Amino acid sequence: MSVLPTVAPHTPTGLRITSPRTPRTMRTFNPRQHSGEWDDQTRFGGSAKVPVMFKRLFKFSQMDFELAAWQLTYLCVAPRRVYKNVYFHKQTKNTWARDDPAILWLISATLCVSAIAWGLVYSMSPLEIIKLAILMILRDFLLVGAAVATLVWLFANTLLLSNPTPLSLTSSQPSISTAPAQRVEWAYAFDVHCNALFPVILVLHGAQLVLLPVVSRDGWVWMWLGNSVWVGGLTQYIYITYLGLNALPFLIRTELLLFPLLPLFAAYAVSLLGFNVARWALQITSPATGQDFIDALIEDNKELWDRFQNHPFPAMMGNGSASLEGFKNYMIQDFLYLRGYLRFLFGFYYRVEDWNILSEDAPEDITEAVEYANAQLDACTRDLGVPKEDVLGTALSPVIKDYLDLHFKALREESWFRFGASWFVCIFSSCHVIL
Repeated sequence: MSVLPTVAPHTPTGLRITSPRTPRTMRTFNPRQHSGEWDDQTRFGGSAKVPVMFKRLFKFSQMDFELAAWQLTYLCVAPRRVYKNVYFHKQTKNTWARDDPAILWLISATLCVSAIAWGLVYSMSPLEIIKLAILMILRDFLLVGAAVATLVWLFANTLLLSNPTPLSLTSSQPSISTAPAQRVEWAYAFDVHCNALFPVILVLHGAQLVLLPVVSRDGWVWMWLGNSVWVGGLTQYIYITYLGLNALPFLIRTELLLFPLLPLFAAYAVSLLGFNVARWALQITSPATGQDFIDALIEDNKELWDRFQNHPFPAMMGNGSASLEGFKNYMIQDFLYLRGYLRFLFGFYYRVEDWNILSEDAPEDITEAVEYANAQLDACTRDLGVPKEDVLGTALSPVIKDYLDLHFKALREESWFRFGASWFVCIFSSCHVIL
């Protein structure tokens, strides 16, 4: 007769479960954690510890890039298929979130390619392209992703649980007879964000770049096309986020995640009345250029710009009715202005302390300005037949004189914004000289 032991056999605290097909994915399971998931990590929705995906961020030998590429492909063509294996992943890895950071590297590589493409379009330097890529990865991808994942994690654990319990890091262990309530892991919420973000990157970084020449143009059709690109990308993000949380069997009312589609479509309909979303987004996100400064200057001085466009001189120049004497006067005053600008340029470099600028930039700038002024003088004497003595003896127009005085005042006060804005007056000063 056998005698039953009065004490249960000792259960090892850790059990290694291995698979011959995945030897590198060995994971130590705590029986108590596997049966009830009663550790701090589970009670806090998986956020009390650093997600496994981030711990393995630089263990490239353990990453499955082929599987990650397959998932990213199907996220664009059949996103439901990606979430069919979520429950199986939970049973084998004891976590809803993926533990392979390969997808992070692939998304980061996509953003680097996007930064290079946008940098080439906007003629950015290699250093500026590198800076743009870092901003896209750290700020737009990881930082914004962490914020969005936190909001989704809080929303899901607050409103979507079938048996909600308060979030706490210090809650006591439930009894063995009580089944613990499952929660959405923070790592899984970030995982869902990564899945939803990739199609958005392809649409807003890729498709919008290809359509850049047309979506930034005037016209209702181009506005509709640009706005449709944006609403399509945001719709994909919302829908894939919904699919990710809908795949969890312990969540209810996941249809609430589709609610943002209503204000999105309403805003899309309103935007078609005249607001170009693509152009607006490009203006606030694209690197500033000289042309951007000119466009902003014209926009801020719209009334003055309209007066210039309706001025008789441009029309007379366009239809060939401008008088020869008036054009000669224009060319002579332009030369006198360039001569005055040379004086300003000398004064500008006189105030510079940096020897590298004085030895490298100053000679080139001054030489170009002198050559341009001499070319203008040659045009007056050779092409228009005005004697050189007459050109040099012509009095400076009061308008041009006031304009040069504005330059020198900006130089004395070191008001560089005033100096930049003063260039706008050059166009109008020239017109007043003619008439």
